[in-house]
Amino acid sequence: YGIGLKGTNEQNRKLWGEPKSFRDVATLFANYMQGKVESLPWSESPITDEADALRKDLIDLNQRGLLTINSQPPVDGAKSSHPVYGWGPRNGYVYQKAYLEVLVSPELISELITRMERNPNITYFAVNQHGDLKTNSPDEGPNAVTWGVFPGKEIVQPTIVETVSFLAWRDEFYRLGLDWSRCYDATSPSRYVINDLMQNWYLVNIVNNDFREQRGIFPLFENLEVPEMDKEIPVPEVPEQVNGTANGDKHDEEKKEEPKVGNGDVTDTKIPDSVHKKLETQINGADEKADTEPKDAPAHNTGAGPSTSV
Repeated sequence: YGIGLKGTNEQNRKLWGEPKSFRDVATLFANYMQGKVESLPWSESPITDEADALRKDLIDLNQRGLLTINSQPPVDGAKSSHPVYGWGPRNGYVYQKAYLEVLVSPELISELITRMERNPNITYFAVNQHGDLKTNSPDEGPNAVTWGVFPGKEIVQPTIVETVSFLAWRDEFYRLGLDWSRCYDATSPSRYVINDLMQNWYLVNIVNNDFREQRGIFPLFENLEVPEMDKEIPVPEVPEQVNGTANGDKHDEEKKEEPKVGNGDVTDTKIPDSVHKKLETQINGADEKADTEPKDAPAHNTGAGPSTSV
């Protein structure tokens, strides 16, 4: 089980640009939702057709600085042969709950949590890279967000949300963000912008348990927008170098700037064996379908979001 960005630093800078503000990052994400960018650090493939039902709302959220990582629309009994939502054996019906994973700034997280707590149909997990977990989930058990009903079979639940998988994904998510920042020089404004996101913002996943409600999640974000999105992150001045060093080894200085993931340094991040096996079946890759296989992925992203049940 390995994680890491594909491509060279130069290739990734060309693909994702050199953001100098949160606005630049938000524009990058919005462009991905519009099909103008083929991938993101957490999404190796272009956005899929399943996102069409959500695309307008996703673009709007990203333009306001609410960076969407993963999503799927609600589905209430689509035929298993449906060209977009269908999966599994013939003559069956498939269902799914609306799901959204989003990166939220520290200025907005308290208000968003207050709104989610007021809605009895919403369950959520929110965590930052330091491991500060907030949730209203009643227990640590799985919550099925995709399931199917087929002739002669028990209910099939291929996609779930649960605490252990989400926390394991948290480690991978922030590690990938750190890898993205390392595509830029240590004193680059882009590196500081991305590191600020990784150090301070919350990864939030939201499930609307009323699968017949079409837009139950997006009203939670009404009138929320990241403040001062155009403000550039200040980059500290680099002291003059003496004999090739700047008051110490340059490599050590660079290491001090890197954020930590979870409860330990990113280079020491380890996923427990009990989680390792589960994550091997976690949703990733493009939205491939087969007559006898469960659906592989939510609307966009390659590693985030619900895990497949085992």
